[in-house]
This record gives sequence, C-alpha cells and structure tokens, in this order.
Amino acid sequence: MILLSFPTHSLYLSLTHTNNIGTTRLEGLLHSDDTQVMMRALELLGASFVWEQDAKILKVRGVGGKFRFPEKELYLSNAGTASRFLTSVATLVPCPKGKCVVVTGNERAQERPILQLVKALRQHGCDIDYRNNEGFLPLEIKGTGLRGGEFKISGKISSQYISSVMLSAPYAAKPLVLKIAEKHPTSLPYIKMTIAAMKQFGVNVETIADNHYIIPNCGYSAPSDDVVQVEADASSATYVV
Repeated sequence: MILLSFPTHSLYLSLTHTNNIGTTRLEGLLHSDDTQVMMRALELLGASFVWEQDAKILKVRGVGGKFRFPEKELYLSNAGTASRFLTSVATLVPCPKGKCVVVTGNERAQERPILQLVKALRQHGCDIDYRNNEGFLPLEIKGTGLRGGEFKISGKISSQYISSVMLSAPYAAKPLVLKIAEKHPTSLPYIKMTIAAMKQFGVNVETIADNHYIIPNCGYSAPSDDVVQVEADASSATYVV
C-alpha cells in the first residue's frame, strides 16, 4: 500500500521545480500525519508552505533543486513513503565537511526494510551508512549526488524504491537509465503514476519497456496550471475498517 503516493509525489515535485521564485498550488492534498511530517522535512530542506482557502489549497514555494542542508534530522515518524523518497533526495543535499543528512523515524519506521534501495544507491556511488541496524533507518547520507547513467534496482519488495530514484533522477549529473530487475514489475501502476506526476512538472520519462526507463537530467519546471489537482489514493480506500 502506498498511503501517500500521489500526494507525496506532488509535495516533492512542488519543492524541486526550477522556478524557485514562483509557487505551486496543490488542491486535494490528503490531511494526515504522514503529510505533515513530509512537509516538516521539506521545510528543513528549504521549502515553505502556506494553506489557503480554509486549508483546501496548499501553496508551495520550491527551491529549484538547490536544497538547504538541514540543521536537524529528517524525522519522519512512521511515514514509510516519505522516508524512502527522501533517502534518494538526501543524496542531492550538499553537506558541510564532516556532516551528513540523517533520515530517521519512530520505532516502527525503524523496522521497515530499506536495504534494496540503499544497496542500489550505494552501487551507484552514493555514500550511505546505517546508524544502527543493517537494512533499516536511521540512515546517514552524504551529498554525493546521482551520477546518472545505468541504475539497476529491484522493485520486488516495494515500488516506492523505484519511485524514489525516479523522482530524484532529473537532478543527476547526466540522464539516468533505470533498469528494474523484474521484467514485468508488479508495481507497474505506481511506476506509471510516478511518470505522470513527473510529466506535470516538465519531465518526460522515456519508456523503453515496463522495466526500462530513461530519465532526462533536465530538472523540473512549474506546471502551467494555476492549481494542481492531487489525485486521491484509491488504494487506501480498499481496506475494510
């Protein structure tokens, strides 16, 4: 289940668009604890948010891909989607000498697997260490950036690993060629959702096959629409209460 799939995409994409003087307005954003912790983490990276129209619309001021080093840990409570997305984001954050970005969460979050994402990022040249247990938060991440070129990853455990890399890929040093280990990923609908969200913000992902994508290193641009409608997460409505 991706509890904050499209809303979290939109928050991140609004933060990173290249027109950092302008703003993006999001309508239909899910009001939840996960959204709030994601917003707090993005504020530490330089974003700013203002609720409008009785909290129906969120105005986001982006940073144009120029992230600010956070003076605090990126604490994400139990928001699994946010922690996985921000793991790739943290590789793009310039770090002062001897410092790193810490991505962490509560006790339950520190039981959620993140090994395959970290493994793929490490193989791509990223500098990531586990503070406590191998394969789990907290993570200590240095700002190596993404070098682009071939990037291999498995999506068998979670589509969020793939979305995490895709969302940050437009800021790689060169176009990123994403190759997913599974020929027909079970997470394909969520991959397509990520691609659709990126297109709204000016990035056209080239689909070679269901497990093969080329992502240009063009950065993001603000949508032409005055207000971006956030798609509801239908998957969260399919569970019996």
